[in-house]
Amino acid sequence: MTLRMAAGTALLLSVGRVGHGQQLRTLDHVLLGSSSVLIAVDWLQTIDIARRGLPETNGVLGRHPSVGRVNTLVGLGLVTNVVVVKVPHRTIRRLLWGGVLVMESIAVVTNGVRGVNLSVAF
Repeated sequence: MTLRMAAGTALLLSVGRVGHGQQLRTLDHVLLGSSSVLIAVDWLQTIDIARRGLPETNGVLGRHPSVGRVNTLVGLGLVTNVVVVKVPHRTIRRLLWGGVLVMESIAVVTNGVRGVNLSVAF
């Protein structure tokens, strides 16, 4: 799955109504957008980690994941983040996106401190 495919999926899934006829409010769009951007930044950093043979700290990916594994699992994570749009309870939806924001912010900052770059080649 490429970043372009994930972004297209995110766009398609985020358009329209959410559970029980609710509309997404501005805060929902901000949380969805910012959490998705942080996932994408972490994705590009993780590709750099994989290409440079650095140890990965995400236990799900494993210590030395391949670029293909990174693309598959982080791409699925991005799609899952977008599917949260369908959670009918507004507070739960926002808490999920808030949790993603916290976790991804920590990951991106930690990777930056480690000297990890953004790799745009998939």
